[in-house]
Amino acid sequence: PYLPQAIRSGLAQTVTDFELLIVDDGSTDDTTACVRTFHDARIRLLGHAERLGQTRSLNRGLQEAQGRYLARLDADDVCLPERLERQMQYLEEHSEVAVVGTRMVGIDECGRRVDYFGKPLSDFGTFVGRLLSGVCPIGHPTVMCRRPVIAQLGGYDECYRIGQDYDLWIRFAMARFRA
Repeated sequence: PYLPQAIRSGLAQTVTDFELLIVDDGSTDDTTACVRTFHDARIRLLGHAERLGQTRSLNRGLQEAQGRYLARLDADDVCLPERLERQMQYLEEHSEVAVVGTRMVGIDECGRRVDYFGKPLSDFGTFVGRLLSGVCPIGHPTVMCRRPVIAQLGGYDECYRIGQDYDLWIRFAMARFRA
């Protein structure tokens, strides 16, 4: 039910030069029809005839993506209009950083704020420390990373049905990429 709002938030970004890949993982609802109601050349719908699961779907998106940066958004999330612009600007100004994320605001069905998630992450030590203590340091739906870096790491490990992001952040840290 939240997909239209997620798509609208993606299309309403202050930067306009991007592609919005939507991976439909063999859904049996009206996802494809919903996506097709948006007439925007930036949208590219990637469909699977059968369910492959989230991790394989994420990797399909990575393989199909053409931009310098990759940003993540789930079907039940929305992002603020300046998200992509601010994350791209940060990555442009900080070549040593491979991945950025933001804090998250939990909202209810009416869009009311109900909670805040995430803590600032400003150095490599904090990144590694959170990983070692079992805390996921970056909210997956808030991520933007450099496409060559995630390609170098081989994308998401398809052995993981859940927690694939945590595994990826561990591999980022082991390769000494900063977040």
